[in-house]
Amino acid sequence: MAGTTKVNIPKDRILYEAEALFAKRGFYAVTIREITQAACCNLAALPEIR
Repeated sequence: MAGTTKVNIPKDRILYEAEALFAKRGFYAVTIREITQAACCNLAALPEIR
């Protein structure tokens, strides 16, 4: 994971990693694939998160 805090709930983990990547590289420079990879989640997990 990009940060030091470990979050176990997939939705929270994805949001945490997305926030860290956006802060580091900017909103338009980050892909969904990079976010899911950093969060150790399957790309197919995203449609169920609302």
